[in-house]
Amino acid sequence: MKKLLFSLSLIFVLVFVGSNTSQAQAKNPDDYKLVEVQQILLDYFKDNNIEFEVGSKEYNTYLLSQQLDNIDNKLSNNPNYDIIDYYIGEYLYQLDQNQGENTPINSDYWEITIGELKKEIELRNEDEEKFELELKELQLDEIQLNLPYLAASTYDRTKVANYAKEYATKTNSSYKRYNANCTNFVSQAVYAGGKTQTKPSNITNGMFDTTSYWYNNNYYDCTGSNSCYWRDKVSTSWVRVTDFYSYWTNKGMSATTSTNKSTIISNANVGDVIQLKSKSGWFHSVVVNRKANGTVYISSNDDDFYDHDFNDHGKTSESFRVINFK
Repeated sequence: MKKLLFSLSLIFVLVFVGSNTSQAQAKNPDDYKLVEVQQILLDYFKDNNIEFEVGSKEYNTYLLSQQLDNIDNKLSNNPNYDIIDYYIGEYLYQLDQNQGENTPINSDYWEITIGELKKEIELRNEDEEKFELELKELQLDEIQLNLPYLAASTYDRTKVANYAKEYATKTNSSYKRYNANCTNFVSQAVYAGGKTQTKPSNITNGMFDTTSYWYNNNYYDCTGSNSCYWRDKVSTSWVRVTDFYSYWTNKGMSATTSTNKSTIISNANVGDVIQLKSKSGWFHSVVVNRKANGTVYISSNDDDFYDHDFNDHGKTSESFRVINFK
């Protein structure tokens, strides 16, 4: 009897210790670094014979399509998907914020943990709320200040729709294509609709970080028969989601933000721009090319599609906003 009790006690101790050891070894999701989560995703690719190189157009498009529409259900059911989702959202957000640069994945920034990222996202949301409050307070003054600009700039919505039809699924050779090309394409369409570029007196080489100007002076240059490439002379407001929004709302364009798609649809018209938000922030822009059947149809030259029902797009997005042009 004593031997039996001893054996049962030993088993209990071993199970208890083993259980505690397992719990001690289990990693808190907030402790994962983004670069570690990337490796989890790459291991998933390897196990499922998916051959995408980090930073490639195929990789970027896959992440964008997953973020918007959960195209890979198997990945969505992965037990680590919550942290993978944070990685995807932040990757796309940083890709848009770092336009003109190589993929930002190798930066020291990617050593931050999911927990640190959540705190960073909180700060972004606070900054966004502050900007929106300031915008509302100054909206009337801004509109009055820009009356001459608005009066001089006509907007042809049909031309915007025609541009979307022509170039949503191919690259206009007159423009450079970026790693995250959505807002670049939207700017092209808005420009085709008649909006005037605004430029500083001295346009320097490179990408100009600004929400005060909106322009694209990129050009294709050759220094030899085999040495041709695009030279950047462009504002971030032309290619970056957040800067595009800041520029145009400061120019007097109204905007509506909502988690409800029906609200966005009722406030959107042909030629308007819709933007989408993930956990990390605003990361994607599309242009409205048609309104019919109680919905709006949109186009993008990033994941390259034309005339898609907005109701079928951005299924996992946390929020939406429409910028109304006039």
